[in-house]
Amino acid sequence: MSLIHTIIPPQAFEVVRDRIGRILTDEIDNQFQISYNPDFLVTSWIERFMQFNRTELPAINVTMAEGTYGGQTAIQSDGTYKYFIDAYVNAKTSDDGPGDVRAMFKLQRLLGVCRSILQDARYKTLGFGVRPGFIMSRQIESISIENPKQKEHDAMHSVMGRLVLSVKVPEITDYVQPTNLAEFRTSIKLSETELGYLWINRTSGYGYFDFAFDDYFE
Repeated sequence: MSLIHTIIPPQAFEVVRDRIGRILTDEIDNQFQISYNPDFLVTSWIERFMQFNRTELPAINVTMAEGTYGGQTAIQSDGTYKYFIDAYVNAKTSDDGPGDVRAMFKLQRLLGVCRSILQDARYKTLGFGVRPGFIMSRQIESISIENPKQKEHDAMHSVMGRLVLSVKVPEITDYVQPTNLAEFRTSIKLSETELGYLWINRTSGYGYFDFAFDDYFE
């Protein structure tokens, strides 16, 4: 006979993963709005495993890579989770320069923007506040660039890079809920597609799958 008679809510690592996606989607879109740089017209995904078509780029994909636990008590353990923020861009050779060089510059620019957003002091708790200690720590651990790939006789150069973000949060079995900061606002919603979950703007005109883990915490 079961002893748990309540619905088990999303775990902290799920909530954090989706918050990372929301923050990046919101802030990168804002970078486009204030700069009109087309390199920031980015589609944002979580846990996508299907290969990207070059017509979908630039894009980012947030995935949860692994977690370790320590400081365990009868009701809590401290989870340290690693998240991959993968960025994909491409570029053609043009009068502005060789496609491979342009693609690499665009990739490093996008990764730098993602790093700056997540490392910003205003996101030290990833938008969770009031209740102290939910986000115990967050830090960018590394940045790496995958070896470029190009098909023979293809003028389009595609490159991919990765940020590794480490976040430490408590996993609590009596389901204490984190509280959103009052100033945390976003127009971003999670949409289910055939390729995975896509972050979209509520005002973009797209329909969306009305589900977000934050709904449990608002």
